[in-house]
Amino acid sequence: MPVPRSVRYHAALGVTVLMVLTACASTSDIATQPTSPAPVSSPSPTPSSGAMMPAGRARAVVAALMERAGSDRAIKLKITANTAQVSVVRNGQAVTWAWQDGRYQQVPSDIKYLEQSEFDPLSYAIGDPKTLFSRAANISGSIDEQQLQIVEYNQGIVLMTVTTNPESQTVFFRKDGTLINRIDFDTPSGLKEALQDTLLGATQVLALGIDSTGFWVDVPGTETDVVERRTRPTSLPIWRAARRLDSNLKPFDPTVLTPALLSARIAEAREQLSLSSDDPISLSVDRRDGFAAPLLRFESGGRLLVLTLNGVDVTKAVS
Repeated sequence: MPVPRSVRYHAALGVTVLMVLTACASTSDIATQPTSPAPVSSPSPTPSSGAMMPAGRARAVVAALMERAGSDRAIKLKITANTAQVSVVRNGQAVTWAWQDGRYQQVPSDIKYLEQSEFDPLSYAIGDPKTLFSRAANISGSIDEQQLQIVEYNQGIVLMTVTTNPESQTVFFRKDGTLINRIDFDTPSGLKEALQDTLLGATQVLALGIDSTGFWVDVPGTETDVVERRTRPTSLPIWRAARRLDSNLKPFDPTVLTPALLSARIAEAREQLSLSSDDPISLSVDRRDGFAAPLLRFESGGRLLVLTLNGVDVTKAVS
């Protein structure tokens, strides 16, 4: 059986994001090309003759770059306080155009095309980079050489990030410019964000849970015996990993697990297991025990507690 593309191909952010995610075994799709074309200046008019990005003109600059690049899809966008670059695919190769010092020109590409996802940069919230930089600085504590990038992060997921040089904390943004927050999996608000980030509209799941890696969901793959795990760490975007798994779990509708319900059952489990809010606890929700509805299995320190959706303790019935 052929291995699905999602198993074969993993894409990640560039060097700076990879250093943040050293625990993740992915391969970077961003590398320096050994050769590249000489810069070619564009005769087209520029929006500003100054060195700084014109206030409120980031979207217009990017639109002009895409026009010069001859494409409406990119594999990378980079914006700083005084530059902008887009990389597009032409004849299977990355081609990069840049705006700097009031000029548009083709420049050497710092990315190779390895079948990563293409995206429309104008559909992202890039109209006000200054605000994104400010919000990122509040989190990372640094404004040194801030750089906004849009690039595939993992398995088709394209995100915006703000990094600094010297490197500080990478700050992640969604397409609409909202922050990917540090979340608390015990709270309804944190669970709501985790569910939204991992389900991505899925109407059936095989299992979901919480462990030391974060909040995870197992979704049936597009091929037989393939399961896609989506993991949302506490402070990072979700990761996707497809694997072959002969699972006998029956799927269920994840909407039965509302953030409020999950938060209530977690609080009850902590109380029944005499755990504080800081004590580790793992959760898995599935239909492995033959019940019509999924059960919530909590484990901590070798102890097991199994609850129904309504909070009934059925540990002895399934042990």
